[in-house]
Amino acid sequence: MIGFLMQTMGQVFVAGIMLRLVDDLGRGALEGLAAGAAVGAVVWCMNRAPDTMGRVLFFGIIATLLMALFWLLRILGTLPGVSMLTLMDAFQSGSAQTQMILDAGRWIGIAGLGGALVAVLFSVPGEAIKGAIIGLFVGALLGAVLSVVLKELGVALNPIFFQLIVGLLTWAVFTSLAAG
Repeated sequence: MIGFLMQTMGQVFVAGIMLRLVDDLGRGALEGLAAGAAVGAVVWCMNRAPDTMGRVLFFGIIATLLMALFWLLRILGTLPGVSMLTLMDAFQSGSAQTQMILDAGRWIGIAGLGGALVAVLFSVPGEAIKGAIIGLFVGALLGAVLSVVLKELGVALNPIFFQLIVGLLTWAVFTSLAAG
């Protein structure tokens, strides 16, 4: 009877560990989907149709500059008497301006990637769809692995930073496969 109870408790313990592992894998895969698809579409098109690189850079830079200008005007409108000292004080105090500046960085990055996506969707839509589908799988795989590794290391990342890392890793995988 004791042997059966010990065996059952061991199975419950292993099942609990496996459930947490599957949960971490699933969460990481879901967070990596969007980053993988977006980066996959852009990088796949740049590798398969090199003439799109100029358009990607142009649209990405224009979208980034427009979003940066929008957020600069928005932030400057909320800070009284803007100087370098007030900007530094906004970061140190943890005020609403700090959150606005962090949001600005996130939206500027999203706008740059969005501009690049628009460029590839209008120039080579078939290749963009292929790249997005392949990027979905690569991003999910990299997100799952990265999530488990970070969990084992005890590192908790902001979801935006996690997606940024998954996007950069996806870019690296696509670039290394194109070079080979």
